[in-house]
Amino acid sequence: MRFQNKKEMVILLIILLISAYFAYMPHANYSYPLHRDEWDRITLANALLKYKSLEFPNPFTGEGTIKNHPEIGFVIFISVFKLMGIDWWVLFRYFPVFLSVFLTFVTYVLARRMEYGIEAAFFVALIPTTVRYLGPAFFVPVSLALPLIILTLYSAFFLKRGRYIMIFLISVFLLYEHPPSAIATFIALFFLFLVERDLRMFITILLASLTAIPQFLTYVEHKGVEGLAFTAVGVFRGVFEEFGYVHTAIFVLGFYLAMREWKKREVAIGFTVATLLGLILLYRFFDYIPLIFPERVLLYTMLFMSLLAGKGLSWIRTKNWMVALAVALIVFTQSYQSHASTPYYHIVNKEEFEDFVWVRDNLNGKAVLDPWKAIAFTAVAEKPVYATISAGPNETMAERIRETAKFFREDCSDTEFLIKNNISIIYYRGAVDNPNLIKYRDRIYYFSSSKFLGERR
Repeated sequence: MRFQNKKEMVILLIILLISAYFAYMPHANYSYPLHRDEWDRITLANALLKYKSLEFPNPFTGEGTIKNHPEIGFVIFISVFKLMGIDWWVLFRYFPVFLSVFLTFVTYVLARRMEYGIEAAFFVALIPTTVRYLGPAFFVPVSLALPLIILTLYSAFFLKRGRYIMIFLISVFLLYEHPPSAIATFIALFFLFLVERDLRMFITILLASLTAIPQFLTYVEHKGVEGLAFTAVGVFRGVFEEFGYVHTAIFVLGFYLAMREWKKREVAIGFTVATLLGLILLYRFFDYIPLIFPERVLLYTMLFMSLLAGKGLSWIRTKNWMVALAVALIVFTQSYQSHASTPYYHIVNKEEFEDFVWVRDNLNGKAVLDPWKAIAFTAVAEKPVYATISAGPNETMAERIRETAKFFREDCSDTEFLIKNNISIIYYRGAVDNPNLIKYRDRIYYFSSSKFLGERR
C-alpha cells in the first residue's frame, strides 16, 4: 500500500495509537478477563481442548452435553492460541488491542478507496466499549467479527479476482463464529446486491447461509423458534447518545452526501444504517427484535455510521481544514471522556484467582460458591459448579442460586444439600459450621460424600 504522503502516514499512525490506547484502557489495571462472555468462552475452549471434540460435557454444571455451540468458530479460534502456548490471561488482556488496531486499519484500507480513509478510521477508532453491548476492548465473538465485516465489504466493493470466494469464506466463518454479525453483514451485502443487481452476490450469500443450516437447526431444536427473536432485556441508551451527538451530526452530513451523490457502495452502507436503526426502533416500541441481540445491533450501527461519518468529516476538510480539525478535536475529547468514565466490573481479584488455580491443581468434583464468582471459577479451576449467573433468563438456575444463598446463610451446615447435588468443593469466605467439611485453605473446603456415608453407616 502506498501512502499519498508522509503526513497521511503520520496521521494514520496517531489514529492507530488512539485505537490501541482506548482498547487497552479497561485492562490497564486488571490482569484478567473483564466481561462474563470472555470467561464463558475460556471455559468452553478448555472443554474443547480437553475432550478434543465439538461435542463435550457441559463444563459449567457438568450436566448434559454441549453440541454445535452457536459460536463454536470463536471457541476453536481462541483454542488455537492456547495450543500455541499463549496463556489465556495474556491473550484476553492484550489481543483486544490488536483487534482494535486491525479494525481501524482495515477500515482505513476500505474507506481510502472511497477517498476518506483517514476520517473513517478516526471514527471507528473511537467506537465505545461497554459491558452492555460489548465493543473492541473485549475479546468476544462480536469484537472478532467487526474487522471481518469490514473485510467482507472491501471484498464486495473492490476485489476483482476471488471476490465471491472471499465473501463466501468470511461469511461462513462469521456464521459459525458469531451468527448475528453474519446477519448484519448480509444486510449490507443485500443492499449492494440491490443497487448493483449482482445476482452472483445473492447466490454467494445463499450458499454461505446453507452451510450453517446444521448449526441453526441444532440451536432451534434446543431453543425453539422463539429463540430466533429477542424481547426486552433491559434499557440501554440510544444509539445517537452512545455514538456521540457531534459524531452523529457528522454522520448525518455524510449520509446526506451519500444519498445525494448516489454512489452505489455508499448507498448500500446508508441503507444498512437505516435498516439497523429500524431494528432499534422496532425494539424500542415493541420490545422485540429478530435474529440479532438488541445491543449488538447498536454496535453494528455505530460501525456503519462511522464509515459515513468519515465521509462527512472529509467533506468538511475539503471546505475548510481548520474547521475539520476543530470538529475532530471536539469528537476526540467527547470520546475520551466517554471511554474514561465507562465502568467495568471485575469478577475476581488476584487472591480469588490464585485460590481457583489451587483448586484446579489439587481438588476434583463439583463446587458451590458465589454464583457471580462461579463465572470465573469454571474457566480458571476447570471444575463444574452447582450454580452460576446465567447469560439469560433461566428459572432452573435462578432456583439453584436461591438454594446456594440459603446454604451459605446457614453457614454451610446443610450436609444433605451437598450429598443431594453431588457437591465436593465449597468456596466461601464467611462462617462455616459443618464438622463434615475438611478445610484445606482459607475459603476452600472439601466434602467427601462417600466418607461421610461410610461413617454414618
